Amino acid sequence: MNAYYLILAYAATEGAGFVFWIIAARLYSSTETGLGATAISATMLLATFSTMGLPHALVRFLPEAKASTRTLINSSFFATTAISAIAGVIFLAGLSFWTPGLASLRDNFVLLILFVIFAITAALRPSVLNIFMARRRGGYTLLVGSLDGIIKLGAISVLALLLGEHLRSFGVYIAWGIAIATPVCLSILFFIPYVYNDYRPRISLHPSSLNKMLRFSLANYVSELSWFSPASGLIGWIIVLIVVNLLGLEDTAYFYVVWLIAAFLNVIPVSISTSLLVEGSHREDTLYINARKSMLLATAVLVPVVVLVFLLGDVFLLIFGKEYSEHGTNLLRILSLSSLPLAFNSISLGIWRVQRKLKPVIIIGVTIALLSIGLIFVLSPELGILSPGVAWLIAQFVAAVGIGRTAWRRDSVPNSNQYS
Repeated sequence: MNAYYLILAYAATEGAGFVFWIIAARLYSSTETGLGATAISATMLLATFSTMGLPHALVRFLPEAKASTRTLINSSFFATTAISAIAGVIFLAGLSFWTPGLASLRDNFVLLILFVIFAITAALRPSVLNIFMARRRGGYTLLVGSLDGIIKLGAISVLALLLGEHLRSFGVYIAWGIAIATPVCLSILFFIPYVYNDYRPRISLHPSSLNKMLRFSLANYVSELSWFSPASGLIGWIIVLIVVNLLGLEDTAYFYVVWLIAAFLNVIPVSISTSLLVEGSHREDTLYINARKSMLLATAVLVPVVVLVFLLGDVFLLIFGKEYSEHGTNLLRILSLSSLPLAFNSISLGIWRVQRKLKPVIIIGVTIALLSIGLIFVLSPELGILSPGVAWLIAQFVAAVGIGRTAWRRDSVPNSNQYS
């Protein structure tokens, strides 16, 4: 049920995201849409960098925390907030070097402040969702996702009418940021204290509690920085910025819409993998049974979806506009295929995370990262906008072959003290 709630939460967020980008494509030029996609990617890159893998640690340790629940949550929030704020300031200081296409961001002080706020709340969001999951209260993840979607759709339409000339070019970004920040703040102030009766938000840091989580989370952090799914993880957002630098803002708009659709396809295996980690943390003896069920469920859902994408992907992209269909259909087909090996990889890593076998988690993540980025630069002169899709598919397939059946062997006995 937690897996279903998490899938529905992502579906609510990403489903609203589809409509959000349809509205953006209709109300804003492709250049303005590309600018919004670039700013969002930069923010999410910083947010993902700032999590330190703590969302995974919260899922793993909160079920057994008991009296230290408040300490674990507040220490995680404090560390994530501090790192994301510092990272945001550093990024803005070197904006012309990191992403020249966003140089106009520095022309408005309000935008600078909003960028840092959105980076902080985007970094806190995964921890907020996993705090609910650790309590097996997946319904709250659905609530957060639903609020995100509702606010996002209202903001994108209203801001197109209200923003002045200087801010309009960042209207897509501001609407997205408001939708991220509002549910996170509501969760910290109201929802989490309701689910955890003894929790109250405080500015505090407990080094020993944080160190305990970091020993587990840092390996997952390296892996998540390397890969997670399209439009997620550090590499997912870096790829968008690479596309901006190689192909320009207009092609970035076409690419980004397809990249988000691919992320929606991967909601299924990623959500199932997260649920596997939750259940494995509560009952490790059922890990392999649940892993096989997870793989069967992911396959049963993804295969029909991939077939539909191949048959009707071009028609679906017409919703965004004819140019999106012309430029993005083949890319969408390639990325839909990548969801199948990604499902195997994601669930396999879920097994290792429960067992705290963190070296293979890091190795697989780094492999996918290096292959993806390297192949984009190699393939882009010939394949253009298709190069990220082909690179991502090859990287996921190579990783799946590399994993083989290793994670699924019962003779690999879990060791609760194994951190490497």
